[in-house]
Amino acid sequence: PDPIFVDRASSLGARQLVEDEEVRGCQRALFAFRSLLLRPAAPPGDGGNIADAPIDVEKDGVRVVWVSREGDWARYVTNEADVVAAIDAHLKEKHPLPAAAAKASAKRVDVVRVRGSFDEQVRMVREGHTIFVTNHGANIIPALYMRPNSGLVTLDVSHVGFLPFALAPSWLHWRRLLIDRACNARLSKGKCKLSSTNNDDNVVTPAQLKVLLRAIDEIVRDQRSRPRKAPE
Repeated sequence: PDPIFVDRASSLGARQLVEDEEVRGCQRALFAFRSLLLRPAAPPGDGGNIADAPIDVEKDGVRVVWVSREGDWARYVTNEADVVAAIDAHLKEKHPLPAAAAKASAKRVDVVRVRGSFDEQVRMVREGHTIFVTNHGANIIPALYMRPNSGLVTLDVSHVGFLPFALAPSWLHWRRLLIDRACNARLSKGKCKLSSTNNDDNVVTPAQLKVLLRAIDEIVRDQRSRPRKAPE
């Protein structure tokens, strides 16, 4: 199995990848915490349990959930519609759905908004979706509830690796990508200009879009060849 890593700052300030039993214990605790919070989101009548079988892309196909910050105060991806359409077209061309999963013409990317119900977000990321894509911020949290062997793509600015929890879930295939900042007219007074990584909007350039599509392909490859499971 792949080693489980966590970032720690050394005395020199450099970030090191450290593998040890303590980290494995943290992964088990994170998964247990997640499982407790999943119970309220379980379908009615199932006794509070919820299916947590690992994703099987050969059977389930490849479906993406894109978390949108449209209508939020900052960090909206201004060309979101074009990016979502490009991902959808790429999946249909490169990763056609198995006949048993759905028609090949079915929509392959579902958009969930940050402002929506958290329970609805959790249900959506678990209902047949195999890869979770979003830019940095608390909107990453629903990815914690994806089934083992799912994929997570975070779109960051300035530096890669921001997560709202202490370490990356070991049961997910994670890719960290950089995208650009864009002026946030909603917060600007007068002439719109860049402010800060937290307050600006975002934009995905054509070159960054190619990297994003390649990252999705890499995750699908790893889901097939190096499947991940819940921490033991």
